Amino acid sequence: MKRKPLFPETAVAILFICCAFYFFMTEGTSDKSLQSAISAAFILLFLFLYSGRGRAKLTTRLIFTGWFVMATFIGVILSVYVLLPWYDSLVHLITGACLVYLAKDAIRQEGNAQWGRALYAFFFSVSLSTFWEIYEFGVDFLGADSQHGSLSDTMWDLIFGAVGAAASAIALYHMSKGKMKP
Repeated sequence: MKRKPLFPETAVAILFICCAFYFFMTEGTSDKSLQSAISAAFILLFLFLYSGRGRAKLTTRLIFTGWFVMATFIGVILSVYVLLPWYDSLVHLITGACLVYLAKDAIRQEGNAQWGRALYAFFFSVSLSTFWEIYEFGVDFLGADSQHGSLSDTMWDLIFGAVGAAASAIALYHMSKGKMKP
């Protein structure tokens, strides 16, 4: 299969690398330099694992890279999160829609059936963990103390849920290699 041009991802990765370098040189190890470097790493990982093999549609690639531009570049680097407090809610709203599209696209990839199913299983598991945390918040709102009054408890619950989902999705992928037909 002919390789697709990787301009959107490459351009955004270079932008983040330049931002990380700039902020590191001017501010040291700051939030902006760290988030720029992490964003560049994730985009490069995406290039290596998914897009670089010519499997991703242009729409999928634009959604993925566009999200990083919206969340990290516009939100963090340009400080829009500080200027417009509602921008964080907008990013999360759009993220939910983007993840549904990415999961749907991953499942439809014929040459990527096992990877798509594992990715779908991961997102499904993380989503249910999130609903559980919403339930705990609702119970706390009504007067209980299921979260022990702590954002830290909620975040650690979500992190451990995501790590468990990732480990299970990787195991599912490796166990299903050769057993599932596209």
